[in-house]
Amino acid sequence: FCSTPDECKAYRDIEEQIGQCTPDQAWGMYFVS
Repeated sequence: FCSTPDECKAYRDIEEQIGQCTPDQAWGMYFVS
């Protein structure tokens, strides 16, 4: 799912933010990042 520790950390940060967002915002974040 992630190839480097930095990528893993970035994904974890994104997932934490998504946890506080609506599904629509979460999808937007996935496509932007």
